[in-house]
Amino acid sequence: MQVSCIYDSLDASVSYKLICMDKKKEYKQLLHDVGLKATNSRIYVLNFFDDVKRPVCVKDIDENINCIDNVTIYRIVDIFLQKGIVRAVHVCGDSRFFELAALPHHHHIICKECGMIEDINNCNLKKVIKEIEKGSCKFNSITEHTFELFGICKECK
Repeated sequence: MQVSCIYDSLDASVSYKLICMDKKKEYKQLLHDVGLKATNSRIYVLNFFDDVKRPVCVKDIDENINCIDNVTIYRIVDIFLQKGIVRAVHVCGDSRFFELAALPHHHHIICKECGMIEDINNCNLKKVIKEIEKGSCKFNSITEHTFELFGICKECK
């Protein structure tokens, strides 16, 4: 293993992060496949997304990776979005949230009080989508969807 970049993980029990060589190779290949140079900064951000496996905003990345400036993080996330490495997650509020696009299709429940996000892994909306397609006067087909639920988590109740 090789020490990559010291950052405080969102899991407070981890004070630094190691990127194993296999993961680093995988990240480099992914970046190469979409036509991007595999810079250390891009690898660190990609590793962060891979580690947290939940939607994060740029502020989360900035607070947890101390070796990359804020502007560079914004640029990396923007290019990752353009290249399809990450996808936007629609969460209410001013911040934009992102997660790895390679994660299996899922939705989220978001706490309106604290912002905690929980994944919903079973998407049984196919029947509803078909009915909406049939009833639509202006659309021939629905090619993708997002579905986020909002409520109050058990901690905030």
